[in-house]
Amino acid sequence: MPCIRPRRRDSLRPGPPPPGPIRRRIPLRVRRQECGRAAQKRRPGVVAVRLVLIRHAATAPDQDRPNRLWPLTAAGRRDAERLVGALPPVAAVYASVEHKAVATAEPLAAAYGLAVRTNEDLGELRRPWSGGRTVYEVAVGRCFAHPDAPAAPGWETAVAALARFTAAVEGICGAHADGGGAVAIATHGLVLSLYRARLLGRPIADFQVWQALAMPAWAVADPAAGRLLKDFAPL
Repeated sequence: MPCIRPRRRDSLRPGPPPPGPIRRRIPLRVRRQECGRAAQKRRPGVVAVRLVLIRHAATAPDQDRPNRLWPLTAAGRRDAERLVGALPPVAAVYASVEHKAVATAEPLAAAYGLAVRTNEDLGELRRPWSGGRTVYEVAVGRCFAHPDAPAAPGWETAVAALARFTAAVEGICGAHADGGGAVAIATHGLVLSLYRARLLGRPIADFQVWQALAMPAWAVADPAAGRLLKDFAPL
């Protein structure tokens, strides 16, 4: 009778996998990030330009003059100078026609040997100044809550202000289609709050965010992708 030798234990183990590419397991977090990037779509007709959005520095209200002529305070002028070191490098500097926006932008432009280019459509939501701060904030709350209606007599609607501002931003992006660098825009709290909501895909602006928005504050946006790359923060 032939002798049957027992099989060695290690001979029962599975052999090596067949040759071929090794598939690494990608963590779920990474897969979600990659899917998110792939899902981002550029808005048609909007050129890819990185924007540095700046709310003007602190002002000195003067009830004897229109608010578009209010100057910066001494602290506001110092903060405008400090912005130069805080912001990423820029290739162009824009501002609304209001004095406080231009004065905020001037040190940044000077640091790069540029002139401040003004655009009236980058201006604040158009409204009269009356009734003091409390009355003004009540009107702002109505403006954000009911964007299709004037918040008070003489007020531009939030919808109209956002459309005007967005068209100006897209025109600026088109003027810098060569990709020469980031573009800075010095402007105002209400229109920036409305534009921020648009970039975040929200139907209305956040009143608390507007209230907390510092003078100055800055953010970075990619309008073509409809993204806020860095949310508003003070110096």
